[in-house]
Amino acid sequence: MTPNDFYKLITLISPIALLIGIIIGIFYFRYLSKWSRVIFAYLVMSLIFDFLARYIGFYSHLKYNLFLHPIFGFLELVFFSMLYYKYILHSKSIPLLLFIIFMLLLIVVEFVFFSKLFDAKSFQSFGRVIADSTIISLAMIYYLRLVQGKVVMRSDINILNATVIIFYSINLILCIFLNFLVNASVSIVTVFWTVNLVALNAFYLILIYLIWQDGKTRKI
Repeated sequence: MTPNDFYKLITLISPIALLIGIIIGIFYFRYLSKWSRVIFAYLVMSLIFDFLARYIGFYSHLKYNLFLHPIFGFLELVFFSMLYYKYILHSKSIPLLLFIIFMLLLIVVEFVFFSKLFDAKSFQSFGRVIADSTIISLAMIYYLRLVQGKVVMRSDINILNATVIIFYSINLILCIFLNFLVNASVSIVTVFWTVNLVALNAFYLILIYLIWQDGKTRKI
């Protein structure tokens, strides 16, 4: 088995974890709170994109799936904006809503007009960078509102928020240097992709745990 084959094998952890999470979410769905249902929908979307990326990257005639990055970033921002704005921050702030809409539009504009999405040598899309930065900003606003006493402290939301900040900070750094990670020697970038893989799976597992805990508690 070559190192490349081994890496492809361990990347199967992500869809397996997502599938387990979705099964748990379906089992507890009627007991889930609204914020947990948003996370459940995010896991479903992530699994669909995982399968789509594998099919396009390995089995289709394109053998190229980088163009999916900004699309996935756009959808990530949609889900986490809804999660924070409606169910975590309980916000009715028009400026915050306009900020979220503006960042979503930036991703669309960058995707449509400025990205060289189908050229691996010059590929650099900042759609994911914009999405990650915005999600981190929303998570930091939660801490600000917590200090101000505008939201109630809850252990599950605190775990979620800390996880979001850590994961998307790592992802943001990797996305900034995405062109280097795509085009550099495999021996050089393997460690970075491994860090990304570990962070991604840890992120999914924590989200799954929160869904399970929420559904189990509310069922009891």
